[in-house]
Amino acid sequence: MSSVELGQEIGQRLSTAAQSLDDLDLSLQVFDAKLRHMRDDIASIEYRNNRLEVTARNDSKLLRVMEELLDKLHTPADQVELLMSTNAIEQRG
Repeated sequence: MSSVELGQEIGQRLSTAAQSLDDLDLSLQVFDAKLRHMRDDIASIEYRNNRLEVTARNDSKLLRVMEELLDKLHTPADQVELLMSTNAIEQRG
C-alpha cells in the first residue's frame, strides 16, 4: 500500500472516529438533559413529600390536643341536645 493510500485510509478512519465522537457527544447531551429533568422532578417530589410529612405531624398533634380537650370536656347529654337543636334552628333561619 502506498503512502498516499495509507494517508487516505487514515483520513477516512479519523473522519469516521470524529463522526462517532460527535454522535456520542450528542447522545451524552441528551442523556444529561434527561438526568437534569429527573433531578428536578426528584427534588420537587422530595419537597412535596416533606411538606406532606410536616402536615401529617401537625394534624396528628392537633388531633391529640383535640382529643385531650374532649376528654376534659364533659357536657351532659341534655345540653348537647340543646346545643344541637339551637344550631339547627339557626341554620334554618
